[in-house]
Amino acid sequence: MSILILLIIFILAINADVVKFVVYPLEAMFEKVQALSRNPMSVTKSMIEEDANTKKEGSKEIHLIDKSVTKVAYLLVIGYGEAGTGIIIKNMG
Repeated sequence: MSILILLIIFILAINADVVKFVVYPLEAMFEKVQALSRNPMSVTKSMIEEDANTKKEGSKEIHLIDKSVTKVAYLLVIGYGEAGTGIIIKNMG
């Protein structure tokens, strides 16, 4: 019986860490990509600087991917400009 209780405690502890360090950061990144697919012009230089200065909860790799998505979106905006916004929305949608 004590092994079962110990196993349940370990499962709950691992589940809490997975939700905190993986699920929430991935959900935030997914929401950011959806927002960028609706309006690519919303990404600004200040958004990139904000990403660089903030410490986010989650793994370092997920944070790096999130920063990379923001930088790629910014480069698309610079490269295509307002005229290419329709192209970006069509391809991301």
